[in-house]
This record gives sequence, structure tokens and C-alpha cells, in this order.
Amino acid sequence: YLGNAELIGTFKSEHKISSIKDLQSNRIINTLRRRPCTVSDLQQALNLRPAEIQKYLNLLQSKGKIETEKRERGTFFKVKADT
Repeated sequence: YLGNAELIGTFKSEHKISSIKDLQSNRIINTLRRRPCTVSDLQQALNLRPAEIQKYLNLLQSKGKIETEKRERGTFFKVKADT
């Protein structure tokens, strides 16, 4: 029950996201565009479980959108330069 609530307009999304998979993949890509990240970095930034992050990273790698780089602190994921 909303009482005296008044509808003042409809919500229009700027971007149409077809699924949660696309939403999460886009969140990861946008984060990686800022800087390369480890799974742990992404977990902290996006508040997702490591297994879920790894699932999306595998998907993005299979699509050729991201690549890995071994560094002292571990394996970092980054957006491919041509993406």
C-alpha cells in the first residue's frame, strides 16, 4: 500500500541489458578498463563471489575481450587493447 504516493514518471534505462550475465560482464569490463585486476580485486570492487567472477572472466576470455598478465601479486586480468 502506497497511500498517497503519486506516480511522476516511468523509469527508462539508458542501456538495455538483456540478462544478468550481460550486466555482470559489463561491470567486470568497466572495472578492468580502469585498471588490471586480480580475482580478489574484482571481488572487493564488485561484491561478487570468486567463483562467480571466475565464470564471467572465463566467458570474457573465450570471447577475446580480456587477457591475463602474470605479475608479482598474482594473475591480473585486463581488457585487450583492441577491445
